[in-house]
Amino acid sequence: MASSLRCPDCKRPLRLCDSGAQCSCGASFLLTDEGVLQLTSLAFRERLAPFTDAVTAFRASRGIGQLDPTELPRLPKIGAKRGDPAWRGRLADLRVVQGALACKPGRKLRIVEIGAWNHWLTAHLSAAGHEVTGVDTFAGAIDGLGARKWFAEPAWQSIQLDVRDLSPLGTGWDLVIVNRCTQFAADPAGWLRQVQTLVKPGGAALILGLYFFARPGHKRQQVSALGSSFRAATGRDLFLHPTRGWLGLADARAMGQLGIGLRPYPDPRLLAADLMGLVQPDRPRHRWGWWRS
Repeated sequence: MASSLRCPDCKRPLRLCDSGAQCSCGASFLLTDEGVLQLTSLAFRERLAPFTDAVTAFRASRGIGQLDPTELPRLPKIGAKRGDPAWRGRLADLRVVQGALACKPGRKLRIVEIGAWNHWLTAHLSAAGHEVTGVDTFAGAIDGLGARKWFAEPAWQSIQLDVRDLSPLGTGWDLVIVNRCTQFAADPAGWLRQVQTLVKPGGAALILGLYFFARPGHKRQQVSALGSSFRAATGRDLFLHPTRGWLGLADARAMGQLGIGLRPYPDPRLLAADLMGLVQPDRPRHRWGWWRS
C-alpha cells in the first residue's frame, strides 16, 4: 500500500519493509508495535511527546476524559446517539463521505485521510472495500493513530507525519479526505494547495468540518482565553505550531479561488445553526469542500 511514499528528508521514494520503510539516502522509518509507520524525525517526536503529555494532563484537570476505546469501532453513531454535538457533526461528515463514494459504485479507490485521529472514519472507508491510508501528527493509543489496535484486523495503513509538509505522501491518490484539521494550518489556503498536489488527474479532494466565522471576534477571544489557561497550567503554547485555530470568510474566499466548492451540510441541525448565523454573525457557517482535479 501507498507505494508512492517519499522520504521526508530528501524526497526520494521509500521502500517499504517489515520493519517500516527505508530510503536510499540512509534514513529509515520504523513501524510501531501498534502498526503505525513513523514518517517523522526523532527530533520531531521528542518535541511532540511532552506536548501530548501536557494536553492529556490539561484535559484531565478539566474533567475531560478520553474516549472509551472499546467504543471506537461504533463511532460516530454511538456518540451522536448520546447527543454529543461533536459526534453529531462527524456523523454528518460520514454521510457526506458516503454520498461522495456512492457516485463511484463498485470501484476500489486509493484514499488518503489527513487528520485521521483515532481512525473512526478510516475504519468506515476500509470496511467499504477501499485501500486507505490514515495520516495524523499524533499516534497515541486512544487519541491518535495507535487507536488502530482497538479495531478488529485493521486493513488500512497508518502514517505519523508532520502534516505541515504533505509531500512525503507522494501523488496519485483517487481521493484525499481532509478530516477537520484545515483550521489548524498556519496558511489554510496554502496548505490546501498541497492537498491538491496529492490528487491524481480525475481524482478529488473532500474537505470536512469547515466552520467559517463572519465575525470571528468572539471565537478569537475563546481561543486566546483557552491558550492563556493552557500556558498557565503547562507552560506551553496551546498549539504545537503557530496557527489561529479558526477560519474566517477570507479563508472561504481563498478556497474558492483554488476552485474548491463550499457546500452546506444536508443535516437539519447544521442547517438550522447556519440560519441562526444570519442573525448572530459570531456563530459559524458549517461547510464542507469538494475539489476535482
